[in-house]
Amino acid sequence: MIVVLSSILGWGVDRDWLPFNVAYRVKKLPIGSYIAWSESQVETALTCFSEPLRRAVLLAAYTGQRRGDLIKMRWDHWSGRQLYVNQEKKRAGAKDIEVYIPIHPRLAAEMLEWKKDGCDYILENCGEKWVGVNLSKRIALQVRKFGLPAGLNMHGLRKYAAAMLAEAGCTSHQIASITGHSTLEMVEHYTKSARQKVLAREAMDKLQDNFGNHGKTTN
Repeated sequence: MIVVLSSILGWGVDRDWLPFNVAYRVKKLPIGSYIAWSESQVETALTCFSEPLRRAVLLAAYTGQRRGDLIKMRWDHWSGRQLYVNQEKKRAGAKDIEVYIPIHPRLAAEMLEWKKDGCDYILENCGEKWVGVNLSKRIALQVRKFGLPAGLNMHGLRKYAAAMLAEAGCTSHQIASITGHSTLEMVEHYTKSARQKVLAREAMDKLQDNFGNHGKTTN
């Protein structure tokens, strides 16, 4: 809202209709963060959601892409083994980036079936390309219908994908190569909880390796 308002007011300033732009450089408000889906919540969606929506959940969970990039994916962006994504960056001055994503076997098997529908876009609703807002509204309705926590949305699936990569032992650079994050700071923010689990498991494994099951050294 601030970006749009600043643009409108700036347009007025350029035409000498306003003395200054009061929305220029307004600080961001602390609005919190998106809720990451859990593995069980993703599986519930894949089992219960209507077909067009479960496809969106699966594609988001296994690629870590934003909603806007997901609905733009066409079949000619998929080679059978990897997806090509031209990520649109909305921040002022940020350039779009190209990302190549190897496809997980589970997603690849489903995509082979989806392609038989003969659609232009990988995600479609009754033969028509999704509009982002409509997709989000439909996901929210399904979340409510099947008793999942309020607040789960498409961006939460992006956080889920990053967390799963972190739990698999991927570095921040490796995760960013999939999700397309321009800074490692955001990747680390997304994966903080997942990394804690990995480190905790590694710590306990080391404790067991060195002291055994009964608190006695194995040396």
